[in-house]
Amino acid sequence: MSKQPRSRTQDAPTSAPRPTATDVVIRDEPLYVALIRGGLSVTAALRECLNKCSTPIEKAKLLRDTQIHLGEEREISGEVITRVQEIIESDEIWEDLGVTKEELFEQINYISVIRPAITEYARTDGRKERALTEIGNLWGPDWINELDPEGTVMPSVFSEHFLRYMRRIARISNSVETIGDRIKREIRKRKEKRGIGTRATHFATVRDLMAVAARLSSQIVEGNSRPRAETSKRVRMLSPKTEDPQNEERTAKRTQLDTVPGDDDEPKSEGDTSDDNISNDADADVDTASALRNCQCPPAINEGVKRRILVRRAMKADVSVTIRDLEYFSKNRALDMLCWYHHRELCAGIGLKVKSGSRNELTRRLHYVYENRFALGDLTVARSSWFKKDYRGRVPEDDLGPMKYVPRGKGNEWSFNAEKVFIRYAGANAWDEWLSNGTTIARGTMAWMLVGDEAKTRIKQEIYMYTHHRRRVNGSPNYGWLRNSYHSLIQQIARLDPVYYALVVAARPDGNYRQISFPYYMKAALPGDYTFFQHLDLNMRRYIECRQGMNRIQTSLTLNQESPTNCTMVLPGFHRHIVEWWGKVKSRGHDINPPSAGKSGKAEFGNIKRNQEHDGNMHRTDRIYLPEDKEAYGELVPAICGPGDIRISKPEILHGSSSNSQGRAESKRWVVNPWFVGIQEDHSTLDIPESATWEVLSNAHRDLLALSTTPSGQNNVHGFPRGRFAGSIALRGLSALSDALVGARRWTDPDVLEERNLVLGEDDAAAWEYINKVRGKLMAAWEEGFEKIKRWEQAAYGETSYFRKLELEGEVEPTSEDAPREDIDEDDEMEG
Repeated sequence: MSKQPRSRTQDAPTSAPRPTATDVVIRDEPLYVALIRGGLSVTAALRECLNKCSTPIEKAKLLRDTQIHLGEEREISGEVITRVQEIIESDEIWEDLGVTKEELFEQINYISVIRPAITEYARTDGRKERALTEIGNLWGPDWINELDPEGTVMPSVFSEHFLRYMRRIARISNSVETIGDRIKREIRKRKEKRGIGTRATHFATVRDLMAVAARLSSQIVEGNSRPRAETSKRVRMLSPKTEDPQNEERTAKRTQLDTVPGDDDEPKSEGDTSDDNISNDADADVDTASALRNCQCPPAINEGVKRRILVRRAMKADVSVTIRDLEYFSKNRALDMLCWYHHRELCAGIGLKVKSGSRNELTRRLHYVYENRFALGDLTVARSSWFKKDYRGRVPEDDLGPMKYVPRGKGNEWSFNAEKVFIRYAGANAWDEWLSNGTTIARGTMAWMLVGDEAKTRIKQEIYMYTHHRRRVNGSPNYGWLRNSYHSLIQQIARLDPVYYALVVAARPDGNYRQISFPYYMKAALPGDYTFFQHLDLNMRRYIECRQGMNRIQTSLTLNQESPTNCTMVLPGFHRHIVEWWGKVKSRGHDINPPSAGKSGKAEFGNIKRNQEHDGNMHRTDRIYLPEDKEAYGELVPAICGPGDIRISKPEILHGSSSNSQGRAESKRWVVNPWFVGIQEDHSTLDIPESATWEVLSNAHRDLLALSTTPSGQNNVHGFPRGRFAGSIALRGLSALSDALVGARRWTDPDVLEERNLVLGEDDAAAWEYINKVRGKLMAAWEEGFEKIKRWEQAAYGETSYFRKLELEGEVEPTSEDAPREDIDEDDEMEG
C-alpha cells in the first residue's frame, strides 16, 4: 500500500507551530511578506492579510501596495506576484480605488514589471512540473516519502535548480532509498565543513544534490554502479554506430550536412541557414547517464577533463569562460580524443547543435570554433545555424514579432577608404609614418578644445579637483595615474569627438566601425611621481597563434607640453620584428622565467617574476628586451607630444614611459586615454572578450561608474571608485554618433549610421561641416557642465570640497605623494 505524500515544512526536524498574523513583527513591508518569511504558504499568507481588512477599500489598497512593493524590491518569488494579480483582476479592485483598470495597472507598473514576472513564473512552473513528472515516472508517484520517510531531508519548496539535479540523479539511479542516504551524508558533510558561502540549513540544498550526482556519475564511469535497465525509455543509445543496416541508412540521411564538398578549410554557410541538418537539442539533450556508462575515452583523457565537460553542459558560461575552457580542452587533447558521448557533451556545452550531427562534421565545427574563439561574437552571427538560439547572435528573423518583412540589411557590408580618412584628419605625412613605423602623432588634431584661457583653466581645475579627492589605496603609490577620474568632462569630450573616432577606425586593420570607449582613468603625473614602465599590451602566445589583439589600436591625447624625460617611449617599426624577437625570448627561456637585475634577484624597478606567456594581455618587457635586442631592433625613442596631439600606435609597438634616472617624472603631464574598442557582430562581445561586454560599458557610461576590469582584460588591482563621483556630469544627446561611442545608442540606429557615413565618407566638405557642428555643441556643453560640477561638488563635500577650498585659499599646486619604493608590479595599460 503506497504512502500518501506528506506535508513538507521549512522548519527544523522538530517543527514549531505555524505563525499567525499577530506573531509577526512588521517593519516597512506588507504584512503578507513577513508572514511568508515566517513560514506560511502564499495562499495562507494572503488569506491572513485579507481577513484583517475590514472594508473593500482597505483590501484594495493592500493588494495595490503589495504589487508596488514587489515590483520595487523583487524579494519574493513570482508565485506571489501571480497570486496577488489574480485576486486584483478577479475582484476588480480598481473600482474600490476609484480608478480605471488602466490607471491601476500604470500605478503598479504592470507592463514593465508585473506581467514579465508572471510570464517568467509560468515558464519556470512549467519546467518544474515537467521535472516532477519525469522523476515520478522514474521513481514512482510516492518518491518523496520513499526518499525522505522521516521528513528531515526535503525542503518545503522545490526550486527549479533543485528539481533539475534531482531529475539528473533519477536518470542515473533507480534506488530511491539509497539516494536518500547519500543526500543525508552530503548534508552532514556540508554542516561539518561549513565555511563562507555555505548554508547551515537542515534540509538538502542544490549543492548537496550536485555532489550526489557527481559521485554517482564517477562511479558509473569506473563501473562501480549498477546501470538502469536497458528497457528504460530515458536511456537512448545516441552513438552514430549501429548494427542495423536500415537504421544506419536512416542515420546517414539524417546527419548529412549541406556544406560544400571538398571544403577542408572551413565550413561554408551557403545553404546552411536552416536548422534541419544539426538541430537544436534544448529539450532533448544528450543523456548524461548514457554518456558516462558508455564512455570509451582513451586513458590519456583524465577524469578532470570529463568533469569539466559536464560542468559546462550544466550551465551557460560567458564568452571569457568559454575561451578559457576551449584552451584547456585543446591543451588536454580533448578536441579530438574524446569518445563520441563526451565529444557531444563538449560540443553542446559551447552551444553547438548536436542532436543529429555526424562526428566528423561536429569535430570540424568544434575546431573552427576553437580557431575563432576570440571572435565568437562574429562567428555566432556568421554561422548562426550552427548554434543553439541562446548561444548565437541575433539574426533578422529574431526581431520580426508581428512584423511581416525582414529588412534587407543593417549596414554591415559598408566599407570606406581608410587612407583618405586618415589623411583628412591627420595629414599625408602621418599616414606615411603610420605605414612605415606603426606609430605616429596626429599633430594638433584636438587643439580646438584648448583654445583660450578659459578652456585651459577648466581643464586644470577639474584635474586638480580629482587630485584633491584622490587617495592612496593600501598605501600604494599612484605612479602618476589619476585613478579616481573616469568620467571627467575632458575625458568625455575626447570620447565623443568624431575625428578621434575616425582616426581609430581608419588605423584598425579590420576597419571595424563599431566602437565604444572603455572607461579608464587618465594620467596626471606630478614632479616626483614614479612613472617608468615598459611593456607590450599583448598576450604573445595568443598573438603568435591567431593574431589576437592586433586590432586594438592604442592612442593617447596630450593636454600639455611634454619633454624627452616625461613622455611616451616607442620602438618604431617593431611590428615587423615582434614575431622574430619573441622567438629569441623563448629560446632564452625568458618567456617562462624572465631575468632579474641587481643583487639577490632584486630588480632595479621590481622583484616580480612572471610567466610572460600567461593568459593576461600585458607583458612587462624591461627585463627581457636585452642589449642584443636593442642592437638588432633599435632603442625606444621619445614620442614628444604637444597640447592637442594624438599619439596612435599599433599594439605590436613596444612602448613605455620616459623618466629621469630615478624613474620619476620631472614635470606635470596630463594625458587622456579614450580606449576605443571594437564591438563584434553580436553587438555584445568586444575585441578582448575577457575585458567586458558592450552592455557592461553602456551601463558604466550611463551611470558614470568605473569598472573592475581594464581594456586588456586584466583585473583592476589598483583600486577604483565603487560609485559615481558626486562632482561628475554626463554629456549626452550632442549627436547620434557621439552617443553610440559611449553606449547610449546601438550601432544599428539609422541616425548613427548616417553620421558614420559622413565622418568616414568621401565628401571632405560634408564631413568637416558635421564635425564643426558637433564640436560647437561639445564646447557649449562643456562650459555649462563645468558650472554644474562646481555647484554639485561643493554641495556634496561641504568643507572638504575642492572648489570651496579654492574660493577660500586660492589655487594651490598639488605635490607628489609617491614615496621611495623597492618593488613595483606595474600592470597598467599604456596611455591610450
